[in-house]
Amino acid sequence: MGCFLLRTAKLVKNGASPESRSIAAGRPRLGHWLALLQNLLGAAIVLGFLWYLWLHRSRFAAVLDVSIFDLGLLTLLALFTKLATSTQAYVLYRASGIEIGFFENLVLALATHFGNYLPMRFGTLLRARYLKAAHGLRYARFGGISTVRTLLVVIATGLFGLGGTVGVALLGGRLSVELLASFGALAALPLAALGWRPPKRRAEPGRLLRIWYDFSDGLTRLRSQPGVSLQVMGLVLVEYASLSTRFLIASHAMGAQVSISMLVLLAPLAALANSTALTPGGFGARETLMGYVTYATGTSFAEGAFVGALDRAVLLGIDAVGGTGSFLRIWTRIRAAPAPR
Repeated sequence: MGCFLLRTAKLVKNGASPESRSIAAGRPRLGHWLALLQNLLGAAIVLGFLWYLWLHRSRFAAVLDVSIFDLGLLTLLALFTKLATSTQAYVLYRASGIEIGFFENLVLALATHFGNYLPMRFGTLLRARYLKAAHGLRYARFGGISTVRTLLVVIATGLFGLGGTVGVALLGGRLSVELLASFGALAALPLAALGWRPPKRRAEPGRLLRIWYDFSDGLTRLRSQPGVSLQVMGLVLVEYASLSTRFLIASHAMGAQVSISMLVLLAPLAALANSTALTPGGFGARETLMGYVTYATGTSFAEGAFVGALDRAVLLGIDAVGGTGSFLRIWTRIRAAPAPR
């Protein structure tokens, strides 16, 4: 989210006042170094994962040798997961007064997923630009809505992960204190952020402060509707249940021995890693994290990494087919819309 806010600042920078320009003068250098560090780390993760697959290519061949039936089930469940994910955003947009259609939002979500395989999470920027062009949603408000969804996803990830970590230990696996502490923090810290109250407004704020107030207004509006948050949390749990089922099918298709509790543990981590900007579309980062979790809880690194790799192959197929058409459709609508002000 921090990287998104840096990019959003660039979108509004051209219209800034001389005072706000002088305030932001030093920020491009910081943003440049952060982006460089992120790109280097992302490249290291992707290359390291590809090298690992090459070293274990004989075992990785099992990923490519699964039945059509299993691939069909994985594809249907992956489509259902994408539907649950896009509906989370749909609920938040409608609660914020954005009159976006359900199918329109689904197409936008598919385009976003496809675009996030491009550098700089281009899909997220495309989503922000489309909502600005088609529905007048200002970038700062979009950032506020996205932040609320991220906080809710992180809370659900922490709760789901705590349950999975304890479940793995109860079934004979190793209790990872590191994972317990990490998931506990994931569940607790966003709750504190949701309870944060913004400072009082100034009478005549500058442009940068107006952007900040616009951003915090989105948080305040959604925070005042607890029913909306519960709906989104419920959809996140549906998403994680679908992910767990996908991993169960993938593990059986490959002959891997992964417990149900382990699958419950892997699902939220996979979703969280997939939403980060470390690598394009979370490629490599997601599978590496899944491998680390299976290793940290007493199983081999390969079990989690290869289950994630098979699921990734299905996702790439869906994104290549449905994502490409959706991306072109959204891009065309943006080009046809008047330039945002």
